[in-house]
Amino acid sequence: MKKIKIENGEVRNGMEFTDLMQEVQDQVISEFIDFEIETMDEDNPLYFVVEEMERMKTPWFLAATLYEEHKDYFIELIEINEYLFSETGLVLPILHYTATGQHTFSYGKTEYKCTIENS
Repeated sequence: MKKIKIENGEVRNGMEFTDLMQEVQDQVISEFIDFEIETMDEDNPLYFVVEEMERMKTPWFLAATLYEEHKDYFIELIEINEYLFSETGLVLPILHYTATGQHTFSYGKTEYKCTIENS
């Protein structure tokens, strides 16, 4: 669990993927897969799965196949990007600026600087 201190005085808790309950982790992975499918192009490293499903004429199995055979890829993607979540699995709107080491928390179009600490 991480504590997010926002410059407007608000403090929020953020959970790393591994801190989420298994059911919520599964939901998060499924949502990442859905997004991946919507935005996937031929340059995507998993595009071969799309081609395989099309070849087999079973595109409705794409999400299930990605989940069953490539779940670890999505977990690694989530962990590399250091996403933080609410307890229900919503991705918190935090931007990480690697060049400066700063973080911002977004409320619509307004961004506030924030710090992230271990709880």
